[in-house]
Amino acid sequence: MAATSTYINLSNSVLLEYQYRDQASIVDEFTTTQAPWFLMDDAADKSTLIFNNDDSTNITGNVRTRMGCSTEPTTATYGYLKLNQIMALNDYDPQLTNSVSLPVSFSPMEVVAYDVVRIHLVQGFNFENNEGFYFRLGFNDNAGNVVRHLNLSYRKSDNYAQLNSSPFILGGKYYASYIEIKVPALYNLQDEWYQAISTGSPTVNLPSSRLTNGNGPSYSSLITTEFGWIVQEKVVNNQTYFNTYELTRIDLPVKDQFNDLSAVIQESTNGDYLELYAAYSGNIIDNFIGKLNNVPGNDYIILHELHVFEYVWNGGANPVWIETSKLEFVQDSEYEDPILYRPIIQNNGAVTYRIDYTIRLFNREDQTSIWKEASANFGNPLKYAKSLQKINLGINPIQPKIYNKVYDKSVQMYGNNDTGNSLVSNLSEYKEFVTSFLSINQIMISAQNAYMKKDAGTGKYVLSDTGDSSSQIIYAQGLGKINMTQGDTYIKFVMYKGSAKHYDFVDLSGLGILKLNFYADSGEIVSFNAIDSTSLDDQYALTTNEGTQSINAATGEVTNSVSQTINSSSGECLFKVNSKDAQRISEYQSKQFTVTAWNGDSESQIYTGTFVTVGNQVSNFQDKKIASLQKQIEEWTQKFKAQVALTTLANNTITGQSATIENLNNNLASAQSKIDLKIQEYNAEVSNNIIDEEEKNALEIEIAQLEAANEDLQASVEIMEIVDASCPSCDNVMYESIAEKDASSISSSVASAFEE
Repeated sequence: MAATSTYINLSNSVLLEYQYRDQASIVDEFTTTQAPWFLMDDAADKSTLIFNNDDSTNITGNVRTRMGCSTEPTTATYGYLKLNQIMALNDYDPQLTNSVSLPVSFSPMEVVAYDVVRIHLVQGFNFENNEGFYFRLGFNDNAGNVVRHLNLSYRKSDNYAQLNSSPFILGGKYYASYIEIKVPALYNLQDEWYQAISTGSPTVNLPSSRLTNGNGPSYSSLITTEFGWIVQEKVVNNQTYFNTYELTRIDLPVKDQFNDLSAVIQESTNGDYLELYAAYSGNIIDNFIGKLNNVPGNDYIILHELHVFEYVWNGGANPVWIETSKLEFVQDSEYEDPILYRPIIQNNGAVTYRIDYTIRLFNREDQTSIWKEASANFGNPLKYAKSLQKINLGINPIQPKIYNKVYDKSVQMYGNNDTGNSLVSNLSEYKEFVTSFLSINQIMISAQNAYMKKDAGTGKYVLSDTGDSSSQIIYAQGLGKINMTQGDTYIKFVMYKGSAKHYDFVDLSGLGILKLNFYADSGEIVSFNAIDSTSLDDQYALTTNEGTQSINAATGEVTNSVSQTINSSSGECLFKVNSKDAQRISEYQSKQFTVTAWNGDSESQIYTGTFVTVGNQVSNFQDKKIASLQKQIEEWTQKFKAQVALTTLANNTITGQSATIENLNNNLASAQSKIDLKIQEYNAEVSNNIIDEEEKNALEIEIAQLEAANEDLQASVEIMEIVDASCPSCDNVMYESIAEKDASSISSSVASAFEE
């Protein structure tokens, strides 16, 4: 059963296609040696991230440099795991497994099956004015941990999205490009784990064990998809982080729920047309779609899409497929009846044609859709040509006249058992060719050069070649080639009818006289009749365009002879081109030959092909060899230029990184100088503080001394006043002035000290 694609709208411009693998196929299966695995523990959100190693870009695309991871869940902050920087994020952030510990080893190697994830983007995709988007897939293991097997972070600067060779319209949007990544198929991991558990087999080396830290995938887990826009980015310590605040979550089933759904295209047995329909479990889909639409939330219809391709020989080295028509239509009722379709083949020279048929089971309620594809080749292009074949009856159709005829019922003896002689003098007068209609587009041939040799035992000359009708390479109409030698050329054909898958021999015994024709530049047609060997016994006859010659086998005198192995009923026929004609034909500009049949009334073409001259074939081979070598030289030159470009890019990157390192060193030296200056200023402040403390202590001592002196002076004044108190007439005022003067002097000294 073909793989099934499930389509889900993630936003107005992003469409998810999850393609479940065909379990009967080995496509998208890779060993752990072809695509090794990395396992990273993220302590920030307690999850496990798995992706292939950094060299698996062209195998799965699921590589570290395209991924992101959670670094701070509380602020919805994530980091890019890009490698084009000095240090990878997982080597910088201690919450993540470092690069040395990432590889997962398997001994012996194991095979991992993959599903395909495609992120389709609308034409003119502009990220909806955001910095990028973040998309991840995950499931739960048996310990309840989250295992994320895809963590895609796609930014505006990324360019690995590829153009879609078959763009499509869905929901009114034109999807023209996509990102494709292969991820481990959860269904196969679950099946592998629980098969081993049920049989008691070891699980330690199974991918389902190694990629889940030995816990195994949970049997009840679904495939969780999460999508969100990257609204802003910031750089901290050369690491780039981004914020995604709203993640849209959708759960997908682990197994293809529409595994038995299929697209059917076949020729009708009731007429000349094709039948197209969607089927479930081999039956037309009406009952199944009815059950689906009985479920609340379902409103399924079928979208049909047809592409017609014709296999046309356009003069090149090989025929090519050309798309000539396309058709899309909607079916919202009458699901019990197939769609009747008649293609129109537009090229008269088409050898065969192909129809690619896609059905989309589209749910109008939630905009999800299921896709199935089919393709069929047909070998009867004339049946559906633009103009149907007509029988030419002339201007006035002849009206047949019927006469009654009395038959002689007596027995006519044409031979005598005793003598063996025939009573008929000329058997050719009684030979009739039966008209036979063949479609020349279904005629195929094998051709082989033959040669004459003499049997040493019998002395007879026989015709020998290197094969027969069961051992030749078969060529379709127009593709056959024969070799023309410079001597007498014997050419043996075997003709078949049918297609490449099924064919039978053409019975040539009733077609008439077969002719091999060549076309001179002057317009002359040079023809050679087939050799007829059906009636020969001991004597061999050779019929050529020059007449019939005979020999006596007993004497060994032979001018032309053939073996009796030519079986016309098995499609075999033999032609001889004598050396003179062969040399002349080799000079013709037109290298076309035809095989025709003459039935005594008209000549019909059976097959056409080309011939080559044996000498020229060697020259052509040498020319092709030279051309092949020149092409190889050009390819190696391009590879060398690409390698030089990569080397230049690497050198530029190294130069840029060296400049960055030098700049960082200069910044570090500048910062160190500033730190040293600050230290010197701090030490100076400390010294100043020490000096200020010493000066303060000295001033306090001096003030104490001055206060003591002031007290002494006050005492002296008081003494003097007491001594002279008995003398009122003494100059007491003078003593008081002296005391006041001394006190003023002391106060000035104290104030000056405080000012200092």
